[in-house]
Amino acid sequence: MRAVQVLGMGALVLTAACQPRVIIVTPFDKSQIKAIEKAIRDAGLGLEPSAQGAIIRVPLPQMNEQRRKELAKVVHKYAEDGRVAVRHARTPFRVSLTRRGAAIRIAVRDASFDPPEHHTWDHSVSGG
Repeated sequence: MRAVQVLGMGALVLTAACQPRVIIVTPFDKSQIKAIEKAIRDAGLGLEPSAQGAIIRVPLPQMNEQRRKELAKVVHKYAEDGRVAVRHARTPFRVSLTRRGAAIRIAVRDASFDPPEHHTWDHSVSGG
């Protein structure tokens, strides 16, 4: 049995896969078993966990065409959310870069020196 601490869950549990289609979840705080079980059930992944004493067993359903399509939709949603998050994180930097570019163009107009390669930065930030 290989145990892995899941940091994405706030270091609340230790997970292990003792069988190919069963995940064992062991909470560090045993009083949180019902809350963790409910969170797994409500995650929208079609999993049905069952608490058994101090552990939670999460059987993974057999993969079929319908299940693959459902999981593909979930993965595409997470991917789109990630792309949106990157766009939102990139916006302040892009605005700052645009302002600096305008300031550099004014400085170039008022003085005669070569500007830094702000166009290259702008191109790399815009994703193109």
